Amino acid sequence: MPKMDVAPTKSNQLKLKRELEIVTEGYEHLDEKRKILTLELMRYVEMAKQIQNEVVTKLGKAYKSLKKALLRNGHRNIKQKSLDMGYQHKLEVKTRQIVGLHIPTVNFVPDTMRVRYSVVRTSSTIDEAMKDFLDCLSIIAQLAEIENAVLLLAYEVKKTLRRVNALDKIFIPSYKETIKFVEDTLEGKELESFFIMKMIKNRLISEAEKS
Repeated sequence: MPKMDVAPTKSNQLKLKRELEIVTEGYEHLDEKRKILTLELMRYVEMAKQIQNEVVTKLGKAYKSLKKALLRNGHRNIKQKSLDMGYQHKLEVKTRQIVGLHIPTVNFVPDTMRVRYSVVRTSSTIDEAMKDFLDCLSIIAQLAEIENAVLLLAYEVKKTLRRVNALDKIFIPSYKETIKFVEDTLEGKELESFFIMKMIKNRLISEAEKS
């Protein structure tokens, strides 16, 4: 791992050690964030699978009811009745946070079901089909929320993992290698100074003895 281009001084040694502590702490926080996000992602993926199955079931029931209504009332009659309806359904969108990531939440608020057409030449099968499709809207809104959360979490996990790997594989090893280089260089200088001082001392003693 390439070391940083810094002068091997005592002040730089202390500075690098402080920076390494900060980088290591940042790595630990990011790795913890990655773990939490991964667990949340797995939880949402499982939720998505369950809700997808519910959507398939509810849509199957709704289309079965629609088929029954068509057979009982006729395609033209159903089409005309649908044009006379004007439901005002709403979606309430809020957000929740997962370790700083904003996840949109979707709440489907259905309009009150009421008769908006003449009951002449119609049957209860229309109401049944309408109710079944209304149930589908609610579960589809849930699925949209979950699938959107999965996409956001997957992207955030990937981004966090890149940062964690960069710190673990590049920055932290680089700091450690640089600190080792500085320490080894300083130790070498200290040993060199020690031997020089010892040589000077021995020479002075030798000259003193000759005198």
